[in-house]
Amino acid sequence: MLAVPQQVLAIFILDVGFNLALAIAVAIPLIQAKQFKQLGIVSKVVLLGLANACFYLGVLGQLEQGVRWGLYSALYLILSVIFVMARRVLPFFHRARRGLSGATAEPCLGDRSSLVLMLLFWLVDVFTAWAGLAALLAAALFVVHAIRLWDWHTPGCGRSRCCGCCVGVWCGAAGFSAQGAGSAAAAVALSCGACLRRGGIGLMTTGMMARVILGHTGRDIQRAPRWLVLVFFALLAALFARVALPLLVPAYAVEWMGVAFAAWLYAYAVFLWIYAPILIKPRVDGQPG
Repeated sequence: MLAVPQQVLAIFILDVGFNLALAIAVAIPLIQAKQFKQLGIVSKVVLLGLANACFYLGVLGQLEQGVRWGLYSALYLILSVIFVMARRVLPFFHRARRGLSGATAEPCLGDRSSLVLMLLFWLVDVFTAWAGLAALLAAALFVVHAIRLWDWHTPGCGRSRCCGCCVGVWCGAAGFSAQGAGSAAAAVALSCGACLRRGGIGLMTTGMMARVILGHTGRDIQRAPRWLVLVFFALLAALFARVALPLLVPAYAVEWMGVAFAAWLYAYAVFLWIYAPILIKPRVDGQPG
């Protein structure tokens, strides 16, 4: 039974209100600490809220292309957040794991060009029908991230592990754009499949949460909880069921989606079971936080 417009409107207000509240909650401590350079992340949260609003305006019939604009804008914004996370954190984690000191250096040109190209790709791919230009921008993004992957290499730190997700996603993006992006759903499937090695958005963000929670509660980030492996196996199963199986056996596409949904629920139920006790207890090192 479809929700009546009043119900959708109520969900709209609550959902977009959450985005606004999250942006404020993140911005306040950053401003208090005078970490103004980090406010770029807040801008992405605000833009996610605007994408969310576009989606609901489309559902309510107030914006003709609202659903498409909202969904794909949100997708690209989430990918951009993953790029930022990969740039700032992943090289550090891999170097720390191997006992290497110092930070990896990257010319500002790499950061700025990836930001500008990502912005242009989003605008062209979502709001225009210029498939050829979208293909060129996607290919340029692939080149930029491949160069970043090379620059992040240090002795003892594998290149592909640092930025596999970033490069994989844009391999798929360049591929589907070059084909004219005939099917948006297939495009997303291809780009997700291309980054199967790193596991896609779900595995990347879950892996980051799993490690950050340990570090911010005073625990050793190199000693993951024993049962965490079940979470990642379930997420890999969900990714395979959502992307690969519908392409291999399309007659059961709806059933495969149900399998992916169940695997996703199981993964985060186990994640909650593991990490909820850690989060509600004081830090093990006695430090505040």
